[in-house]
Amino acid sequence: MGYGNWDDDILGCMELIEPSMDYAESFEEAVLEFKGEPIHGFNMGTPFTTVADAIDRMEQSARGENLPEGWVPSHSYWLIDDQRVIGIVNIRHYLTPALEKRNGHIGYSIRPSEQKKGYGTELLRLALQKAKELGIHRALLTCDENNLGSRRIIEKNGGELQDIIEVDGDAVMRFWIENP
Repeated sequence: MGYGNWDDDILGCMELIEPSMDYAESFEEAVLEFKGEPIHGFNMGTPFTTVADAIDRMEQSARGENLPEGWVPSHSYWLIDDQRVIGIVNIRHYLTPALEKRNGHIGYSIRPSEQKKGYGTELLRLALQKAKELGIHRALLTCDENNLGSRRIIEKNGGELQDIIEVDGDAVMRFWIENP
């Protein structure tokens, strides 16, 4: 299967859902695949002890409750395909000066075993629909300059490069996606 080439049967199977204990085992498996590497789109502040704890904190974040210093309310969703958690996305309700430099409105990750199969492109497409429901009609997305996969995903979803800035020694690309 080519990068981002989906047929109608495959697209019909995927959905973006709010985190649910129905997928607890699959979520744990997905998190373990990252082997301690950062998971973009999974902003917990501190490690979680159980899936129920993680879901509770995601729900609190959506309501703007108990946020770590400097964080903004955000909604989290899981990309489900064939009853498996394939990806994770976090949609921040608004931007702070720090988020304008790095992270933007939307952060996402695809579990390592499912990367480079087009899931990221579909995850971002679905996330943009959710962002629109949250009132975000122009979304900022960022990625490190050397992250070619994320850059392609953003560009396939209409991302227009604004600039490349240095943040903590990293070259960060900032893209805007019109989401009317």
